[in-house]
Amino acid sequence: MSYGKGSLSIASEKAFTAWVSQVSEVLEIAESIEDSVEAIHGTLSHVKKTGVELQHEAREFKAKNS
Repeated sequence: MSYGKGSLSIASEKAFTAWVSQVSEVLEIAESIEDSVEAIHGTLSHVKKTGVELQHEAREFKAKNS
């Protein structure tokens, strides 16, 4: 298969444009969050363990998987 002159430039431009579009969407979402701490609390509201309990669990998990 043969590629035409400039096809690499065209492909890289399309890839870059797609990447910029994705990054822009993520930045818009991040900027729309007024209170990041409150957003984290909302995301973790279903977790019933304390922070200390989660730290111990993470330490045990890392020890088992090392």
